[in-house]
Amino acid sequence: MPKSFFMELNNDIEGWLDLKTELDSIRSKLSLGPVKMLKESITEINKLLKRAKFHDRIKKLK
Repeated sequence: MPKSFFMELNNDIEGWLDLKTELDSIRSKLSLGPVKMLKESITEINKLLKRAKFHDRIKKLK
């Protein structure tokens, strides 16, 4: 997220910065996993995208 956009959200939404700094703690209390995907999950998704020739289609669009 661009820094300027982040600061706009901070100005527009009360408690935004607190939410961002406490997000891991909040997610833990709600029994949710981390926001960042595990490396294994990213690898698995990339394999699926490769099999579906997703990257080839994106290259054609460019």
